[in-house]
Amino acid sequence: MYAFVPVWATEQNVSAAVVGLLLALRAAVSVASRVGLTRLIGRFGRKAMLIVSIGAAVLSLAALPLVGPFGAIAVMIGLGLGLGIPQPLTMAWVVSLTASSSHGAVLGLRMTVNRLAQITLPIAVGSFAAPLGVLGIFWANAALLLGAIAVVAGSDAGRPPEAE
Repeated sequence: MYAFVPVWATEQNVSAAVVGLLLALRAAVSVASRVGLTRLIGRFGRKAMLIVSIGAAVLSLAALPLVGPFGAIAVMIGLGLGLGIPQPLTMAWVVSLTASSSHGAVLGLRMTVNRLAQITLPIAVGSFAAPLGVLGIFWANAALLLGAIAVVAGSDAGRPPEAE
């Protein structure tokens, strides 16, 4: 997302300062979204929280190329929720699926794959969706997240971890 927001900003004639404020808002919402997360998980479950939060990111990514700077405020709030909530939930999910002796290695592998995706996905999406412009770029990212929702929906992410 960070790689392509400046492209959106250029098309919308949005200044770099406004882009910085929008990205700061997204980051602040991501951090704030984790406050009370334990209670929300207790009430709605991990799987539902993952699906809803990733869904917020899908809708936000799909909307960004269609809105101006003021609409981008709502988009950044949705992206903050969609990017802030899944990270701790997926880490807990990974830990729940592995033996305690493997937690460090598995979390390290998760972080490595995450960083690899952060490098390769913008290149892949950019080359694939570039002919469609900013619309294609954000919608292709939204489609990737729809795939993540499908994976979560078909998983046992909501099941409590079994005792070792």
